[in-house]
Amino acid sequence: MKFLRAIVLLAAVIVLVGCAHYRVLYEQPKYLAHNIWFASPTRIEGDGFKHQPYVIPIGTPVMNIMIDEDTSGSFHGKPEYIKFSLITNSDLATSSWVNIPGKELVMQIAPKFFRNVDGRMMATEYAEQTFVDQPLEEQLEGFTAMEIRHIKSGTVEIGMSKAAVLKSWGYPPPCKTRDLEDRRWRYWLTKFVTAVLEFDEDGYLVKASDYGREIRYNATVIE
Repeated sequence: MKFLRAIVLLAAVIVLVGCAHYRVLYEQPKYLAHNIWFASPTRIEGDGFKHQPYVIPIGTPVMNIMIDEDTSGSFHGKPEYIKFSLITNSDLATSSWVNIPGKELVMQIAPKFFRNVDGRMMATEYAEQTFVDQPLEEQLEGFTAMEIRHIKSGTVEIGMSKAAVLKSWGYPPPCKTRDLEDRRWRYWLTKFVTAVLEFDEDGYLVKASDYGREIRYNATVIE
């Protein structure tokens, strides 16, 4: 019995120590800068597999944004985490977990997948791309009606600009697309399937394929 109590106490200490790694990144509320795909709200993959059952839409208001960052700088270090809570209002879904005030979500950033031209991408950099000050209406200014339709539905279509693709699908994983100036971007649809988006010299989408097959995938957006 003493041994079991010791194990329980040790587990509690580990949990507390783990929680202590989190620090507040933004004290003020923010908005999502792009759609976020997930299967479990307690572990959202930062690389954003597109073939997942739920999407939190661009422009969703969030708060309590915190990070747990690995300061070692190693490509093989521990995963980093971004924790945030949804601000529920009438514009969000009636889905039961979404409508829980302050519902907490955790995003995991795997270091081996987040390497860019400057080295390892830290959780703070990823957060800067994910959370912005502008509400949805301001974020969509300047896009065409076609682009806005696909941004809101979490899809891509021929003729979309790079900026519109970023709003719909988010940033491509840095280990697959080292520079946004590249004319070919790669996204993961699943752990085993990669989508390739090809742009012309002016930055407009001319081809979207999944190993040669034209992409026609429609996500279920929570809105």
